[in-house]
Formats: sequence, structure tokens, C-alpha cells
Amino acid sequence: MLSNQTSTREPFPLIKLSQRVLRLAVIAPFVYLLMLISFLGQDVPFWDQWDFIPFLEQAIGEKNLTFELLWNQHAEHRIFFPKLIMYGLLRLTNWDIRYELFTNLLLGSLIFGVLRRAAHRSFSGSRHLLFLDAALSIVVFSVAQCENWLWGWQIQIFLNTLAVSLGFYYLTSLQRASLLRLGLAILCGIVATGSFGNGILFWPIGFILLGISSGPQHNLYRVLWLLVSLLIIVFYFRDYHFIEGRSPFSYLAAHPLDGFLYLLAYLGCPIAQFQEFVWLACSVGFVGISLFVFLVIQLYRHKLLLRNELLFWHALLFFALASDGLTAMGRVEFGIDQAIASRYVTIGNLFWIWLLAMGYYLIANRYLRFSRGLEWVMILLTGLFVASTAKDTYTSIRRSRHLAHVEVELKKPHPDVELVTSVYPNRDRLPAYYDFLKKHRLSVFRHTP
Repeated sequence: MLSNQTSTREPFPLIKLSQRVLRLAVIAPFVYLLMLISFLGQDVPFWDQWDFIPFLEQAIGEKNLTFELLWNQHAEHRIFFPKLIMYGLLRLTNWDIRYELFTNLLLGSLIFGVLRRAAHRSFSGSRHLLFLDAALSIVVFSVAQCENWLWGWQIQIFLNTLAVSLGFYYLTSLQRASLLRLGLAILCGIVATGSFGNGILFWPIGFILLGISSGPQHNLYRVLWLLVSLLIIVFYFRDYHFIEGRSPFSYLAAHPLDGFLYLLAYLGCPIAQFQEFVWLACSVGFVGISLFVFLVIQLYRHKLLLRNELLFWHALLFFALASDGLTAMGRVEFGIDQAIASRYVTIGNLFWIWLLAMGYYLIANRYLRFSRGLEWVMILLTGLFVASTAKDTYTSIRRSRHLAHVEVELKKPHPDVELVTSVYPNRDRLPAYYDFLKKHRLSVFRHTP
């Protein structure tokens, strides 16, 4: 690894922690999250999971599981692969939703594994790499995304993020077994696209990656990628239905300031997730954008911006920012505070991961004369993710207690409708869905005689 000896000072003097402490910092977030899911996970369908029941009525009741049934839209998304996973778990467990939560944790662990592997590939030879491992672990397993960790339906978010990360990893390592890796990247793109709506962004970003890369066979790869991308996108939007009554483009055009604030709040959400203080999330998002601009300028000054070892991280960054933009277009009309929902943290984390990775790269390789301030910023960012754990653990406990109360109520002969509608508000559909679960002994009725 080339380095610019701008500074002779030992990098990271502020975080000269023992190897044991850093290794503990790598493992502790996962262990804490495992305990959180084990103790707080509840076997109660929540919100969109009730809307999964019509799928189950056909797949189980009519024994008619088809490709079309899996491919049909859910809201703006096609969640083919998450449906397949959830249905498989349901058949194995009679829909014990807690197994979906542990599947989320497994997918999160694989995301961390991909990021760690990419870090060791990109920054091999850099010192104090264990610190970056710890920072990545703290962010990836952050409890700020507690809604995703404790809601089995959110398999789609983790599967999408994993497929995107792994796909970009393969695309940025085409030097060896290139055609095989290109095929694996395409496969990852298909999984990402069939898991969550923003997976469609994988294809243009992948094409840009191939455009930046150089090699004797890369022209062929670009042509192949373009053809496959067009086929996937055309197939995706075939018989696609946009939600009636929404006009995101016109609303965004009429309220550009709301759109800008939504973007900032979305980026600030992983650190400042307070529904009462949306301005705080916007402020944190603005600070993040400012740090992003600073790091881009430094990378450009040192002619590092398009270095091959950094392209993976840039792809994740563009995916996070583009996802933010797509979400803003579709959700800004519901209010800026909607941007700080816990379910958006998983993808928003990729933005902060880029900041940590680029800050580490510049400091570890001594590209900055004034790196001590940036070191403090990196430590502060990591610390803020740790600090959010206390608040979000409390949020998780409250949510778990509420769902446990709902579970008790559902098992009564005549449950309190007001309480049950707190987990699914559609009173018209609720009785039929309730009867289906009870008839087939699924979820809370799994052990009902």
C-alpha cells in the first residue's frame, strides 16, 4: 500500500488500546444483540406481517405456491426472496416469528463479514486495522435499527443490504476468475432487486463501477452487464403498479425544502433518532454531509478518489445516498419526521461506514497533516453509535412488552379489538386473518389444541 509520508507522527495515538480490548469491541455488539433478540423477541405478527396472510391463504390453504404469487408486489417492492425465506421458515416452525429475528441476525452477521473482508482487502498493510473492525461491528450491529432486528418482516432489508454489499465486493475484485465473479455479482443483483425496491439501484451503480475499472476484458463485461441490467429492469417493471393517490414528484417539486430536510434527517437517523427532535437528526445529517465533503476534497487532493481499493466503499456510499433520495421521493409527503424511522437505519448506516472507512484510510496512511482532529471525530462517531444503544434498548423493551401484552390478548376467546389494532389497524380484514391463524395453528396459536 502506498502512503504519503505527510506526517511522521504515529497514527491513532488516541486509540492505542490493547488488542484484547479491541477484539472485545468487535465481538461485544453481536453478543449484546443476540441477548436482546433472545430476551425481547416476540411471536406476534406485526403490521405488514398480517398482510402476508393472503399469500399464506393461497400457498397453504389452496396449496398453490407459484412464481407469480412470490413475484407480486408488496407496496412499491417486489420481495420474492424474503417471501421465499419467510414461507420456508413458516413451514418449518408453524410461523414462530422469533426464527425470522435470528435470521435477521444471521444476515446482519454476513453483512459484517463482507464489510470486514472488504476492509482487509482495501486497507491491507495499514496499521490498527482492528480499530476499523470494531467500528464496523458497532455500526452494523447498532441497536438503533431495533425495529429491523425485532421485526421478522424486515428480512427484506438485511437480505437486500447483504446482496448489494456482496455484489459490489465481487464487482471490485474482477482481476481473478473474473467471469465467475461477474456472474456472482449479477446473481447478487438479482437477489437485491427481488428483496427490496432500492435493489434496482444496484444495476446503474454496478455499470459505473465497471466503467471506472480497466482491464482487457472489461469492455465485454460492460456489454454483458448492460444487457443483463436492461433485461432485469424491464422484467421488474413489467405489470408494475404505482400506488394510487401518491404524487411524490409533484409534492417534492412544490416542497423542495422538505425534501432536503428529509434527506438530512434520513442520514442523521442512525445517530440521532428522536421523534420529538427532528431538527437534531437534520443537524447530524448536515454534519455528516460536511464531513463527507471534507473527506472527498482530501481524497481528491491526494489523487486517491478513484483508487481501486476504495471503489467498493464508494459504491456503498452512492447506494446509500440514492436510496435516501428514492425514499424521500416516496415518503416526504408523510412528513420529515417519517425519515427517522428505525427501519431506515440499516441502509443509512452505509453512509457512516463510508465516513469511518475513508477517515481511517487517510489517517492510517498518514495523508493528513492535521489528522488528530479527524481521529477525535472518528472516535466521537463510534461513541455516538454506542451511546444510542441505551435509548434504543429502552425502546426495544417497551415494544417487546407491548407485543407480549397483545399476544396474551389474542389468545383470549374475545380479544380487545382496540389493543389488537395497535399491531394491525385494518379492522375489516383483521377477523378473517385472525381466524386463518387460529385454524392453521400459526404464530401465537401454534400450541392451541
